[in-house]
Amino acid sequence: MAVAVMLNNFFHDLSVAFFTCALLAEIALWRTAPGLAAGARPLLFALDRLALRIGAWAFAGVIGFGAVRTAAFTTYEWLPAAGRNQIPALVVKHVLLVALLVLPSAAAWRARRRGKAAVETA
Repeated sequence: MAVAVMLNNFFHDLSVAFFTCALLAEIALWRTAPGLAAGARPLLFALDRLALRIGAWAFAGVIGFGAVRTAAFTTYEWLPAAGRNQIPALVVKHVLLVALLVLPSAAAWRARRRGKAAVETA
């Protein structure tokens, strides 16, 4: 069971990485969109759909694997030497990480909105 929890934790972290990469890809994609030729638009929209799909699956993985990680925490990850202080530390860590993902999410949303507007008016 401990190996399954370890693998679950790996997939949780991997999901966060995929989600972050999908956000950064969306930002890069849509920031370059206004300069693309009309013939590149189908590729632009295909890449957009792919990044959105990867981001959605990755976000679902973050939530799903995170739930399993939370359920297994006291049995497999609790560090007696850290005592009760590890819960507030984990809360602070997750608040910071969520904040670090909200900023790229907002930037990706803005870049996508501006890029789509520029492509549609061109």
